[in-house]
Amino acid sequence: MLISWLSLSIWLISVSTWSENFSSFFQQNSYWAEYDRKFRHHRICIAFIGDIMVHQKQLDASWDGEREVYDFDPSFKHIRYYLQQADLVIGNLETTFGQDGNYTGYPMFNTPAPLAQTLFQSGIEVVTTANNHCLDRGFDGLTRTLAILDSAGILHSGTYSNQAQSEKILIIHRNNIKVALLAYTYGTNGIPIQSDWQWAVNLIDLEKIKQDIFKAQQDSADLIVVCIHQGTEYLINPTPSQQTMFKYIFQYGADLVIGTHPHVVQPMEILYEHNMPRGLIAYSLGNFISSQRTFPRDVGVIIYVEFDQRGEQKPLISGISYIPTWVHFDNSSGQLEVSVLNANTTSQDTPYLNLNQQQRQQLIRARDFVESQVSGYMEIYETRIVDDQGKIILYPQP
Repeated sequence: MLISWLSLSIWLISVSTWSENFSSFFQQNSYWAEYDRKFRHHRICIAFIGDIMVHQKQLDASWDGEREVYDFDPSFKHIRYYLQQADLVIGNLETTFGQDGNYTGYPMFNTPAPLAQTLFQSGIEVVTTANNHCLDRGFDGLTRTLAILDSAGILHSGTYSNQAQSEKILIIHRNNIKVALLAYTYGTNGIPIQSDWQWAVNLIDLEKIKQDIFKAQQDSADLIVVCIHQGTEYLINPTPSQQTMFKYIFQYGADLVIGTHPHVVQPMEILYEHNMPRGLIAYSLGNFISSQRTFPRDVGVIIYVEFDQRGEQKPLISGISYIPTWVHFDNSSGQLEVSVLNANTTSQDTPYLNLNQQQRQQLIRARDFVESQVSGYMEIYETRIVDDQGKIILYPQP
């Protein structure tokens, strides 16, 4: 009997070891990885948000005097859930983590580093850093900002700590789909870019953008996202130069061209080839979070774009939807709290119940404004629709 049990134990250990090795073989063997890529059906949902800004009022609101720390978590607690439904979230970081202490808002932004960890925990894993405020604390502030993002696990594109980094295309691997992210800005608010680090900031140059898109294609990117920080501030429609530039970039091979800088939501366009949606242009996503309180600068939008890929075919757009957002300033507790709300919130949701009548009207105005800017292009995100597994369905299914 002892011998039988011993034999059985040895056999079980052998089977377990063989099973682990077999599983490891399939996970590591490049043939099966390539098979998966060529013949499987892959899907990705990318969410885009606008300008992430931290003005002085937000600095004051995020300071926790009892713990003597900056806590930005309340700013994202109501919107985090909606961000985490996407496979990938990309936003524009329009501030710096330039130095420890001496924190300031506009016009020379310098934000406490804990914001980076809060962004990551809220689902914002990728940011663009090419914007007019990226040099608010000089080149040293730029490199420290990138180091803080790295330490938080956030990927970034548009500014660089060294020339070697600037020559690489950021490729994000998600759900077996390769997404290239390129970002450029019109300028740096007159702060000069020194001759020995011209590579530190991607400035808008159509020839460079064209070359970078080609490099992304050579790197086997399945999707190419180009983010452009340019336009006229507070203008609710794109300028002719914006429209011309964005169309050129699309023609160069970009799949999605996303705009920031105007600080208000501007219209969008779905571009077609052979009667099929080929790409999306969003001229401005507005402010995701800021202390700009006048309408419509307190309004933003989250855009969800879903792609389906069959084997090695080009991923195709299978759904586009949006969430209108509104930045809420709440003084009801005696301590200011700044937070992003889903402006499509219904009367059954707690954030809506906590609003007074004037604030509810502002929320509805935000929702209606975004709808007027993007209606006809996409479906509004329905918070109550779920699939059989209980996961929220964000977009019309093909």
